[in-house]
Amino acid sequence: MLRFLPLALLFFAFTLGATTPSSLFDELGLEESRGTSATLDIEGMIPADGERPGVFTFRLGEETHSLSVEVSPRGKFRRHHCTLKPLKLNFKKGELRAAGLAEYDKYKLVVPCHPGKEGERILMREYLAYQAYGLLTPYSFRTQLLELSFREGDEERHFPAFLIESKRQFADRMGLEEVTEIYGNMQKDFDPAAEVTHALFQYLISNGDWNLTLGRNAKLFRKASGQLVPVGYDFDFSGWVSAPYARPSRDAGQRKLTDHVYLGYAQPDLVLSEVVENFLLQSDALKELVRGDAYLRFFLRRTMVGLGKISEQGMGTDGYYRSLRGADHDVIPFGAEASAFAIM
Repeated sequence: MLRFLPLALLFFAFTLGATTPSSLFDELGLEESRGTSATLDIEGMIPADGERPGVFTFRLGEETHSLSVEVSPRGKFRRHHCTLKPLKLNFKKGELRAAGLAEYDKYKLVVPCHPGKEGERILMREYLAYQAYGLLTPYSFRTQLLELSFREGDEERHFPAFLIESKRQFADRMGLEEVTEIYGNMQKDFDPAAEVTHALFQYLISNGDWNLTLGRNAKLFRKASGQLVPVGYDFDFSGWVSAPYARPSRDAGQRKLTDHVYLGYAQPDLVLSEVVENFLLQSDALKELVRGDAYLRFFLRRTMVGLGKISEQGMGTDGYYRSLRGADHDVIPFGAEASAFAIM
């Protein structure tokens, strides 16, 4: 039997002077500088397309806290090709509320695809991709790194993992509304700067595995003005992560995984130039972020040199959009309108 600790006695989830309760995600972040350890204990084996009950246990300071949780697999590719599946965690709002925590109950947990050093290295690169995204725009999901003890039935493993911020908390934090109708949105529906920032980040990490028209690997949120903001996730098919199982997105114009392809809409040069220059201004912060990974140091150095050249070309007769699109100027993401990509 799984045992639960008395939740009401375990949490002091309000920071001093705060008027609203902090979330589970925020509480885990308080320990990140020292490394947050957690245990996910699941009753039996997780079915391929179902849920299993479990307990999520973690330490804050000297205290141990536990929450019951429903666990299910997620991810179309990784679910079927990885030894360890990425997971959805669905906590009980009543328990969160009783613990003095905000009722953000749904999270994604990213784990190594396969046990061992290589799997952990790939996981850390994807974690760093989220961190890089956060350096470039506030319109990005935050992540919390964990040292996880994972118990599924009688089997126990230990590995790094990371938790992705709840969509509801992100929306509340940024003053946005989550959009449930993700299909068929058009260029005119998007905030131009937010759309360019998302597309340029995907370009930066050499990721062609996304599509705004089809809602693939991007969540949409609406500003008070009515304009849409795209937020990317799942970067394992990028050249930045370079997972062993990843393949180029040939329909997006990639010949090899590390090819940079710009799949954003044709936006005014003024918007494009401001976003490109902001990325270049963050070059030192990005280099500091990846200094511990030799592959990413090389990847980023080459990428930023290329982005600098695009900035120079953009100020010339070619313009920023044509410079970014380059040899892939005629690629149209599936389901999109050619006119949105300056193709008549």
